[in-house]
Amino acid sequence: MSTFLGLLGHRLTNLPPALAANCTSLALGTPSSPPGQKITATSPCHPKHRGRPSSIAGTMLFAGTFGLAAMSLFQLLSMRTFLTLLFGGPEPANRYIREFLRSAGGRAHLDATLSAAEAAGRAAMARDWRYCGLFCPFFGVFAAGLPEEVLKYLPAATVRWWRARKLAKVTAAAASTKGQEKNGENEKEEGKEEADKVVSMSPLEFVNYTVAAGIGFAVFENIGMIWGSVEGGSSVAELAWLLVERSLSALPGHVLCAALSGVRDSSTRRRRGGGGGGGLVDMMNAILPSVVYHGVFDSALLGVSALDGHPGWVRPASPWVLAGTYAMVFAMQGALFLNVRAAWRTETQPLENKAE
Repeated sequence: MSTFLGLLGHRLTNLPPALAANCTSLALGTPSSPPGQKITATSPCHPKHRGRPSSIAGTMLFAGTFGLAAMSLFQLLSMRTFLTLLFGGPEPANRYIREFLRSAGGRAHLDATLSAAEAAGRAAMARDWRYCGLFCPFFGVFAAGLPEEVLKYLPAATVRWWRARKLAKVTAAAASTKGQEKNGENEKEEGKEEADKVVSMSPLEFVNYTVAAGIGFAVFENIGMIWGSVEGGSSVAELAWLLVERSLSALPGHVLCAALSGVRDSSTRRRRGGGGGGGLVDMMNAILPSVVYHGVFDSALLGVSALDGHPGWVRPASPWVLAGTYAMVFAMQGALFLNVRAAWRTETQPLENKAE
């Protein structure tokens, strides 16, 4: 049984067969204890390598509350600054922001409350080349994509930095007692046990943290969107459609972008042998594809809505345009999913196989 579990686990995890037997039996709930093999806190398959549930939950809560509040403030300030520069003054910028926020009420509410003159003026604002051609890409990439992907990345990077620092302190303390004669062996064993309690972050755990941040941000963002629609006067049908729309587009998009950043970061560190890095360049290398996906996604949706005559996001009136928009969204999510899967498969391959 141990041999079978070892071979199965080796195929799934690329760990040595003897250790993989323990990992696989742990996952399947079957007893397996090959002689001399023991799952310790430093074993690659130890549950701690998946992340503590309380820490994962805390990451979700932080990203969805403080993170979302910070992103909302940043986006509002960046929108106002860029629109002021783009249109030559604060008044046009404030007008665009008001129309942006008014879009939260949905098409039915806008059709019921806007006069013909207001609708025409709103359409002219949305179809202005400066808004369509400059502001929408700016907002998608620099006001939404970049800061939100940084937000999803930072909690995992912070936990990894803190844990590496703590592990270095424990290791240094254990090394300092190595040559002491008094209780030397006991102190050495205590230092080793203390070091075993501090686990370096595995690729899976790093991805779990980034995905947790993505889920927390997306869930609370959806709640905020729905609340804004309620305040904007949306009907029950509009709210139901918005809930389905956000659940099928925004939530998977945020999670997949976060996963891609986590896998790319882990791959970079693995090629280095697990150490070094962690700076701004490494962060940008990890999140850049996610920023591009995120930016193109948001820019395209804003552009479709603008051509339909609305600043912000309002569902297109034409069923054909709406179907094409949904097809674009799901195609991008499919491409993102395939990218994440390919990156993870590359990450879990033995390094010697990559050169072949």
